[in-house]
Amino acid sequence: MAAVDAVDDDVSLNTLVLDVLACAQKLPTLNAQSDEYKECRKSGLVKARTAEALTRRLGLLSDGEHHTEHSAQTLRCLLLPVLEAEFLSRDFADPRDPERDEKRIRNLKLCLEQLKHFLMSMINFGFDFAPRESLEYYVELQPGQKRDREAKMAHLTATKAADATLKEFTAQMEAAGGESADEELVLQHTLALLHFHTLKAMEQVEMVGVEMDMLEKMAAMRMQRGPAAAMAPPEPPKGKPEKPLVLTADMVKQMTLSGETVNRSNFKLITKGWGRIGAPTMSLEEVAAKEIKQAQEAQARSDEAERERAAIDPDSEEAIEAERQKALSMDEWHDTHKRGEGNRYNKG
Repeated sequence: MAAVDAVDDDVSLNTLVLDVLACAQKLPTLNAQSDEYKECRKSGLVKARTAEALTRRLGLLSDGEHHTEHSAQTLRCLLLPVLEAEFLSRDFADPRDPERDEKRIRNLKLCLEQLKHFLMSMINFGFDFAPRESLEYYVELQPGQKRDREAKMAHLTATKAADATLKEFTAQMEAAGGESADEELVLQHTLALLHFHTLKAMEQVEMVGVEMDMLEKMAAMRMQRGPAAAMAPPEPPKGKPEKPLVLTADMVKQMTLSGETVNRSNFKLITKGWGRIGAPTMSLEEVAAKEIKQAQEAQARSDEAERERAAIDPDSEEAIEAERQKALSMDEWHDTHKRGEGNRYNKG
């Protein structure tokens, strides 16, 4: 087996993989509109593809091998496809680009290929982070397909637990000096990385597939209107935007006395026999004063209720009886309102 650091230009493959990991961890913390974000994403993608090419050239990983035959540094190379997918999924074209959706679809297809390639590696190398049938389900998942809610909740719980384990091993690694830590600790940290990214990749397969399916349907609808409409960029609004209409107290009084209504661009308010629909009855100042008064009254009622609750001893007979009556009323309500029956629309 070739050594993991036997590469040219005095740059070890292990260092390259660590750089890719660092870019992937840094990217979500940056502003997506900043130059630093774009440079970090581009640099991470280039390094990930370079590291993948070196891994293939060195023949470090072959189908049929078991993960226990490899060192932690070699196992990290299995992360390269899922990290490349992370960089691809965060590549967004300019909204004004007429080909933005086509470019996004191409990126999502590449992203989906890398995610499924990573999940197949987890199967081929005998990892037990998830049942084999679950991994195969996501490898074969078609764009647009979704899991049921219970499966999503169970997966979210497992992902949170894996993330907590990864953070624990990361803290131990940092305390022990990073890559110079004990070999067993480095291996456990690498396995925790693979576990977390396996669960994350399973979720991303569905999310990327749903987005790609939606964009492809939108593109098909645009093509039905003709190629010119499909490729045309969005038209900018014509003319200057209208200034916002601000009603003052004097305007309201004038309209009340004269019977006039607001008339913008010769738009006449409709009369239904009971007055002009939409005719203002209050100025903005009056509306603001009314809302402030309502908020103050609501806050006063809340404070009064809180004082009443604080004045009652929770262990007193009065408090216990109040809780009993509350529980009794809820039981009576549940007797006539079955779970899940929803609004019966007065049908009994």
